[in-house]
Amino acid sequence: MTSYLTGYDQLDQVLQGIRPQDWDLPCFHRRGDVTIRDMVARRVQELAIHGWEIRSAFDPGHQLSESAVPVIVSLAHLWLANAFCPNAHRVTPVRYRFEIPGVSPVQEDLVVYPDRIEIEKIGDRPANVTVKGSANDYLLLIYGRLKITDPETTDRFEIDGSREQAELFSTWFQGV
Repeated sequence: MTSYLTGYDQLDQVLQGIRPQDWDLPCFHRRGDVTIRDMVARRVQELAIHGWEIRSAFDPGHQLSESAVPVIVSLAHLWLANAFCPNAHRVTPVRYRFEIPGVSPVQEDLVVYPDRIEIEKIGDRPANVTVKGSANDYLLLIYGRLKITDPETTDRFEIDGSREQAELFSTWFQGV
């Protein structure tokens, strides 16, 4: 625990020294260069999601950090792209519509094809599944910590459309 706290004290000192013009400078990430801003956002994401995992084991009602939610919402598309598992056996695209209100709203369609995903603004095309819920629960779903149809989460989401397609959501996105 001491080395963890010492490491984060050192990180805090580095972050305090970042000037406004530095946030868009490149820095190394194992998947390629990213900006300092993106690196810090990814760290916030990691700490918030894993912190939720630990705390929710003791408190099932625990929520993600309120201040981290907008940061994590901004990274959700990147996460979905990295976590996507193609499935050549599925030939028909599935359109998942997310209607998530709040400070960090999500109003979009996630269209899953056998070999790729596309994220679109909500349009005239009907969705196979529409998911409504809080930003907290949307993120936990996207990051694979909740499943739409698990008995303990059915009160967290309002699901309209194909129950079968809703159940398949977790199979498309496995995490990394």
